[in-house]
Amino acid sequence: TEIYTLSLRDALPISISRLNRNRDRQRIEKKMQAIGDEDRQAYVKRMGGLLTVKLTADNLSVHTLQSVDEFADEGIHMHHCVFDLGYYKRPNVMIMSARDGDGHRLATIEYNLASQNIVQCRAACNKVPERDAEIRQLITSHRADFQRLLKAA
Repeated sequence: TEIYTLSLRDALPISISRLNRNRDRQRIEKKMQAIGDEDRQAYVKRMGGLLTVKLTADNLSVHTLQSVDEFADEGIHMHHCVFDLGYYKRPNVMIMSARDGDGHRLATIEYNLASQNIVQCRAACNKVPERDAEIRQLITSHRADFQRLLKAA
């Protein structure tokens, strides 16, 4: 059995990172408790048929975030501001999550329904996703479907 030891210099950033993650999670959970049913219901009503969006291709799937709770979960796992900045309240915005075949998060995508364009596609910590081009292609190839669902609502 091998024993690995870390110097204080190596262990400190790891401990600080864990502490920050726990603080972020607690802050988001507190913010979630403050969100009322009105905001939750308004999101579902505004998105309507767009909540059914689920795109798949080549070990890749993209779906619309289904609830305000999913925004919080996406923000926690991807380490970005999709929940904190209230994207669920923004008109003409559809937020989607891209995942690989095993369900691992690859990116969070902001799609503007008015301009029919991807505003941003971000991996964890706001990095550019490795499969950025594939994700963008999959989404843009369904623009007409999004507009049809939007008009049906």
